[in-house]
Amino acid sequence: MYILVKNQNGRLIFIFDDQIQFDKLLIELKGLLEKSFFKHKDYFPKAFFDFKSRILSEEELIQLFQCLIETKCILFGGFVKEQPTEKKQLIMIDRSIHAGEILYIHEDTLISGSINPGAYVYLQAKLYVLKGIYGTVEAVSQDAMISCQEYKNATIVFFGKTLHSFTSFTMSILYYKDNEIVCDREECVNV
Repeated sequence: MYILVKNQNGRLIFIFDDQIQFDKLLIELKGLLEKSFFKHKDYFPKAFFDFKSRILSEEELIQLFQCLIETKCILFGGFVKEQPTEKKQLIMIDRSIHAGEILYIHEDTLISGSINPGAYVYLQAKLYVLKGIYGTVEAVSQDAMISCQEYKNATIVFFGKTLHSFTSFTMSILYYKDNEIVCDREECVNV
C-alpha cells in the first residue's frame, strides 16, 4: 500500500507516498474509496490530502477530483501543507552571573545559577533563571521574556519602564505588553 489513511477528530487524512507514480496512487485511492468502510448512507467524512513533497500538475489535480466525484463517498477538505518546524536551541550558561558582569543575550537562554546583585543582563530573547534574579535585567526586544522562581530586590527594565526592588518568591514570568510590564502570577509583589 502506498497510501496511509489516518483519522483525526473525524477527518480523514490520506498520506501519499511521494516516491510512487501518480497513476498507481490514483488506482489505489479509487480502490480504497470503493471499499465498504468508506460507503455510508448520508455520511460523507471530510478528507484532506497530503502529497508530501510532490507537486501536482493541473492534469493530475483534475484526475484526483474526477476520482473523488466518481466514488461519491468523501468530501474534499483540502490539501495538507507540511509546515517546516523551526528548531530552536536553548543556550545554557552553567554558572551564576556575578557583580560587575555584563551579559548580552540574543537567543533563548537558561542560566543554571543566579543573576547576582550588581550583575547586568541585556535581553533580546527568552531567559530562564533557575536560582534567582537579584541583579538587573533589561529587555530590549518585544519577544523578551523573563522566567524565574525567585526575584529579590531585582531591577527589571522593559523599554524604559522599570520595576525597582522587584521581589517575588513564586514562579513568575515577566514580559512586556500594552506598554506595561506584565507578571503572569497574581502572587507577584512589588516591594
